[in-house]
Amino acid sequence: NCLSIDYQFMVGNGLLVAPALQEGQTSVEAYFPASTWYDINSGEILGSTTQGMTVTMDAPITDIPVAIHGGTIIPTQIPALTTTQSRKNPFVLWIALDEDNSSSGNLYWDDGISLQTMESGKYTTIEYQASDSS
Repeated sequence: NCLSIDYQFMVGNGLLVAPALQEGQTSVEAYFPASTWYDINSGEILGSTTQGMTVTMDAPITDIPVAIHGGTIIPTQIPALTTTQSRKNPFVLWIALDEDNSSSGNLYWDDGISLQTMESGKYTTIEYQASDSS
């Protein structure tokens, strides 16, 4: 179903972006594969866990419709005007639970300046896990 869709795209395996591409467009028809998906702005559950489906999403000129896949944790950082300033800001975790009420994610972190940090081992990775056992 997804191969012919050329008006939306994934960022990694956790974010689905469905931008309005036409002038004056105020909503989009976004296809969601069978799974738990959440509107990143409202937290509203989108789609169906049993079958893929198309959902109408609001797309005002001020926002790009984005959904987060259930089971995903995405670390974000409050932006600033430069990456040097941004790196001093706190992190925020976007946690989207799946059908089993769990999620996971990771963060790669280096000094933001050095080259070849992977080869030299000058980086940190952080693994995140979340669940709701209630």
